[in-house]
Amino acid sequence: MKFQNREAINFIFCNHPLSNKTVDPDYEEEYALALRLGFNVALFSYEELELGNLKLFQPPEKEIKGFTIYRGWMMKPELYKNFYQKLSEREIFLVNSPEEYNYCHLLPKWYDEVFPETPKSYWTTDNSIEEAVKILKEVKKDAIIKDYVKSRKHEWKDCFFIPFHQNMEYKRKIIENFIHRQGESLIGGIVFREFVSLKSLGLHQKSAIPISEEYRIVILLGKIISISSYWIRKEK
Repeated sequence: MKFQNREAINFIFCNHPLSNKTVDPDYEEEYALALRLGFNVALFSYEELELGNLKLFQPPEKEIKGFTIYRGWMMKPELYKNFYQKLSEREIFLVNSPEEYNYCHLLPKWYDEVFPETPKSYWTTDNSIEEAVKILKEVKKDAIIKDYVKSRKHEWKDCFFIPFHQNMEYKRKIIENFIHRQGESLIGGIVFREFVSLKSLGLHQKSAIPISEEYRIVILLGKIISISSYWIRKEK
């Protein structure tokens, strides 16, 4: 496959925490493919970025400039904004602005665009336990708890799944567990999503949580370009 404008866009990946000039192991395949197709690529230290520093690792003769696609770990909104700004100072422009990143990253931002194709959800604007308990009383079905971005699904029984039939003391404990264990990683507020029962695939090999038949679908310009099985891929 040939890309006529492969020099017009670049890729930037997280590096290996213990090897600056080696890509993060989870992105080795994508990194190798980008190089093979002739794209310019760069690595950066995620750990240094968390400290407020931008450290890039790239061949001097192939320094990236212009539009760039980031492939790496999720970032908190404020970290991504800092990343975007520091790259812009070097004439490297991520294809997603901080506003666009937040729009796709934070549940309250995108929820109205896809409801009712996504489970009905309720959320708070902070991590107040009392406010979360109040909101949960509106949910009339089994539910799951998460923040604006992530859940703790591998702690299914005491930090994720909330049976509707249980009393409020039981439910409050799950809320407390979630907020405590998320700690500083908690983003935005508390979200409750109505639980949807899907076709079962059994139990997870490590955490023994129930897993279901689920797929991730990537759509570009209104066309499906990728369909992958979420759990089967993970289990491999």
